[in-house]
Amino acid sequence: MIEELAVQLKDPDLFEKTRIFSFEELKPSDLLDVAQVYFNCGDSQSALARIEQISDSTGHLESRIEDLLLSIYSQQGDLEKIAKIRWKQFHQYRSIERLDSLIEVIGADKKEPIVNKEAAKILADTTFCPSNANFLTQCHRYSQAEEYLIQWADQFDGDYYHFLLPLAQAMEKQDNLLVASLLYRALLDSILSRGFSKAYHHGVSYLFKLDDFAPAIGNWGRYPGHEQ
Repeated sequence: MIEELAVQLKDPDLFEKTRIFSFEELKPSDLLDVAQVYFNCGDSQSALARIEQISDSTGHLESRIEDLLLSIYSQQGDLEKIAKIRWKQFHQYRSIERLDSLIEVIGADKKEPIVNKEAAKILADTTFCPSNANFLTQCHRYSQAEEYLIQWADQFDGDYYHFLLPLAQAMEKQDNLLVASLLYRALLDSILSRGFSKAYHHGVSYLFKLDDFAPAIGNWGRYPGHEQ
């Protein structure tokens, strides 16, 4: 109740003293809570000092810490530190949203070179990552996405439909019917192998697509054809 009162009074010092009185030794999550209150009360420097005391920033705390740091650095106008966090987030998980957040800081002229560099890295990867394939399609790098997907089609797991379905739809839209077929095939196989009856109507839709695409695919490469 005292903590709630301290927040209403915009008294971060009282909030911190109350938390210390309650737990004696503040955990990383406590320090982050205190830092947030200091920031909300307009004291970004004290908030930053509390964050710097946090030794463990793994797991769910890492995202909260980064969000608060971005707010602090934005208030301080420190674009270099904002860019550092945006780079880290982008490399942890490539997406068009994270790329756009980075570009807002470092400039629109950097976008094309970054996409070129990241596309080359993705194609050189030794493991398959569906989100990287989605990133390529989001950047309209369809030929590179096709190359990447063909290379790793053996590792398609239809259970991850939230990744594979957008890829299948994107490849279908671009008339990359071989890749689209391999993706829809993985989605259909997953539904059938799990006996997931609630999704059978999706399976029927995927099968109709496979039937439609097959005559237009002249070369299945190392993968079995539709009839097989």
